[in-house]
Amino acid sequence: MMRFMNCSFRLVLFILWVVTGCQNVPETPPPIRNWTGNWIDDGIRQGILKNETFLAAPTLPMELIFTPRTDSVFVQNGTFEAGVISFRTLKPNQRAVHLFDAEKPTILTLEDDHHLSFHNHRTGTDHTFVRITGAITDKQTGAVMPNFFLEQLLKGQYRVSGQYKDEPNTDPVFTIHANGRAEGLGATHVQLVIGGDLAATDIDVISLISISKRQVRHFGWRKDGSKLLLYYLVNAAGKDEKPEYKAGKAAFVLDRIGE
Repeated sequence: MMRFMNCSFRLVLFILWVVTGCQNVPETPPPIRNWTGNWIDDGIRQGILKNETFLAAPTLPMELIFTPRTDSVFVQNGTFEAGVISFRTLKPNQRAVHLFDAEKPTILTLEDDHHLSFHNHRTGTDHTFVRITGAITDKQTGAVMPNFFLEQLLKGQYRVSGQYKDEPNTDPVFTIHANGRAEGLGATHVQLVIGGDLAATDIDVISLISISKRQVRHFGWRKDGSKLLLYYLVNAAGKDEKPEYKAGKAAFVLDRIGE
């Protein structure tokens, strides 16, 4: 009997030690969330990469750029529209941002280091954004989305296998690099046009830029297997109307020959 009581007493002491010990254990602080980086809508991203065109996207991709700043986010919509929007931190993994109107904030939730989600109260749809990386163009500040898609869709080396009869080009090869640099077709840089008037076309648009000549030429582009086809753009709108560009005659036929 005495042995049984001693065992019971020890068991009670052990239970008390466990309970009081657990009460003294401090709460685990929430993990520090890494917001810094560039984010785009994953559904739109997948659609563009699958169809190899921006025309299949239901809306223009929007890039959110979080820096170490604790009060504002840089928003890039396509290639032209950009701005800084203030936010309010609700939790380490939640921020309230007036993305779509000034009345009601959008609550962004950082799910993990690679995904953030929010509900668009204007459209009633839920969205997941993913972190992206991309090469930085000369003098580029913050946004990497144009070069992310440039690398995924068009980066490579092409043989100029055909061109419009009035084109002065004599370069046999045209090369597009991930950082937006280029060689051939009189261009030193290229840029995908993802926003603005030129994006409101029946074809995707790319700008061929010559820094030395201070010249920019805009072409429509389509992929056909290993071929990249560049088209002249024709403004179908009237003189006093908003520009409405359409694909015209083929300017260049480019055959992909390497990375």
